[in-house]
Parts: sequence; C-alpha cells; structure tokens
Amino acid sequence: MNRGIRSAGWLWLVFACGWVGLVSAQEQASRTWSDASGAFQLQATLVQRTADSVTLKKSDGSQVTVPLQLLSAADQAYVAQWSPPEAKPAVVLKDLTAADHQALAAGEPVLIGG
Repeated sequence: MNRGIRSAGWLWLVFACGWVGLVSAQEQASRTWSDASGAFQLQATLVQRTADSVTLKKSDGSQVTVPLQLLSAADQAYVAQWSPPEAKPAVVLKDLTAADHQALAAGEPVLIGG
C-alpha cells in the first residue's frame, strides 16, 4: 500500500480522535462554583460526586474535594441533576496485516479501515 495513503489515513484518525476529545470537553464544561455564603468562588469542572461531597477539577488540572453542605443552593441543585459522562467504548484494532504490525512496531502510521 502507498505510504501517502497510509499517512492520509493516519491524519484522518488523529483528526477524528481530536474531534471526539473536543466534544467530550464541551460536554463537561467548566463553571463557577460558590460556597453557601457567596464569599468564595472557584472555576472548575465537576468530575465526581459522592453522597456527601463533590470533586472539582480546576483549570490547572488539580482537583479539590468539597463537602456538599458548603456549596451554594444553586450548586447543590446542579450536583443533584448531574450524571457522570458515559464511558466511550475503546477502539479495537483488528484485521491488521503482518506488514501493518511491522509498520506500527517501527512507529510508522498505518491506515485503519481503508
């Protein structure tokens, strides 16, 4: 198979994966969280909730766990209706030829599904 075609396929795969990542990031948008008094605010994304706390991911990648009773009423209502994002199925590579396996082992791109 032509290397140009393999490279084009590789670029398409990278683009498709990037698009899925962009959509996932938009689904879990960052928001401003406030404490019950309104004195403290934090820009973060909800990543996990338990019966009595939430874990928020800040823009720098660090995470903080906050007890639910410390959050504003609006934030507590948001948490109550929130559900974690669905896990995306893994992509399984099959039907690769021996030449495809050798190319992958050498770090070369391989056209998948084309």
